[in-house]
Amino acid sequence: MKKSNRLTREASEARQGRRTRDSPTGIPALDSVQFPQRFREKMPDRYSGRYGGLEFFIRDCQSYFSSLSKPKPTEGQFIRFITSRFCDLARAWAQRIAATRPGILENVQQFMDLFFEEFGERGIQYDLDEVLGDVIWPTDAGPLFHEHYAHVRQQRDVNANTTAQLAESQFQVTSPFPITSPVPAISPVHVKSRVTATLQSPVTAMPAKKGGCAGCVIVISQMKAVLL
Repeated sequence: MKKSNRLTREASEARQGRRTRDSPTGIPALDSVQFPQRFREKMPDRYSGRYGGLEFFIRDCQSYFSSLSKPKPTEGQFIRFITSRFCDLARAWAQRIAATRPGILENVQQFMDLFFEEFGERGIQYDLDEVLGDVIWPTDAGPLFHEHYAHVRQQRDVNANTTAQLAESQFQVTSPFPITSPVPAISPVHVKSRVTATLQSPVTAMPAKKGGCAGCVIVISQMKAVLL
């Protein structure tokens, strides 16, 4: 009886251990979730990181990517799909990346560079273009997944720059009033003539006070203003 209970407990722990290894925190379990496909293509086999064969795994990922309908999953979604096919050493490695360098899970090229560095054979320089370029893909396969996401990033940067330029142009301050020509300057001669004409208007002569010179008359009408 005790032996039976022990075996049952060990079997339960083993199943729990498999679930823990397959779906640790940070690595989504997408085994039961498939992206919409244009044509049927099986999901890539699991990759453990123990026995080589990383080129075959990446090519299987490309075959699956080619089968997907538009719009394609985002870059982060597809990377997390790839990591969901990891097990054993590869899954533990992906878990460390998710915990310490989560930004890598948003860039296919950076993620694949680290993947080749971790699991590639020593002395071999891996290049994603060569790994995927050595295969003759069907004519309807579409772009390679890393080229597709590089184009998406480039287009996103162009859109961001355009939006920034439009926003900057809207902050340029312009006067709400039309620019008019300056007030014309008044000619000194014109001012002189107007003042002279005003001062030459007739004024009644005033008799002199007692004690003054008899018959002395101030004739204002004779005054002329001379403006220099």
